[in-house]
Amino acid sequence: MKLKVCYMLLVATVVAIPKAARVPFKNILPVNNRIIDGHEASPGQFPWQALVKSVAGWGDSYCGGALINDRWVLTAAHCLTGSIKVVVKLGALRSSAVPESGTVTIDNTEYLVHEYYDYQDLSNDIGLVYLKTQVEFTDKIQPIDLGPKLSANVTVRVSGWGYTYDNGYISPRLQYVDLTSISNQDCEKEYGTLHKSVVCCKGEKIESTCTGDSGSPVVLKNNDEVWQHVGIVSFGSRSGCSLGKPIGFTRTESFIDWINSKINL
Repeated sequence: MKLKVCYMLLVATVVAIPKAARVPFKNILPVNNRIIDGHEASPGQFPWQALVKSVAGWGDSYCGGALINDRWVLTAAHCLTGSIKVVVKLGALRSSAVPESGTVTIDNTEYLVHEYYDYQDLSNDIGLVYLKTQVEFTDKIQPIDLGPKLSANVTVRVSGWGYTYDNGYISPRLQYVDLTSISNQDCEKEYGTLHKSVVCCKGEKIESTCTGDSGSPVVLKNNDEVWQHVGIVSFGSRSGCSLGKPIGFTRTESFIDWINSKINL
């Protein structure tokens, strides 16, 4: 399979100032790297979790992603735009290159972003990474199903390697946090008008996502005790990650037809 590789300005990098940070849209900043007030993950707890490394001319950046079958990883568009190369690591707890049993690193990839992704308001902030090497599933590497529309007042779980505090460093170990979804009406009090494909969540206190968590999966356990992918970490508040502000996610359900159209090419 040959995909058209998109060359756009990367907006989520730990080296350069994100272009999306300079937009007129109220108070929005891409969430590049962090889980605030979270917990350390245990081996195999999030077998769908992917570490997505984007290599660009001005440096490397790190995001999260989710394995959705043996060839595809779902992540945020702003994690991929402008990348020369994308490397995916699966089955890992650590973000570093330290050897870790059961992990798989794939650097033979191609990627695509949504055709109508807008870096200014971060609408359609969704992308896919195609793995040219087929993934073998293990107890540490498993795909996650795509879930239904997320309504308000539902507890979800987010995992990632992002900063654990403002102005910090990418977490050396996978973290997770539980958040509660809120209505878009409540979220718009913080950010202004939001695209209908966005859903927001916030913690009970200061729990949040942060730089490095972009693209990470937002998951929900259904009535059959099966985890489902319901969102992609997209943006947070310019005020910082530690103030308990709502976090914006791309609704998975809004793009299921788009995802299926791409992975079935």
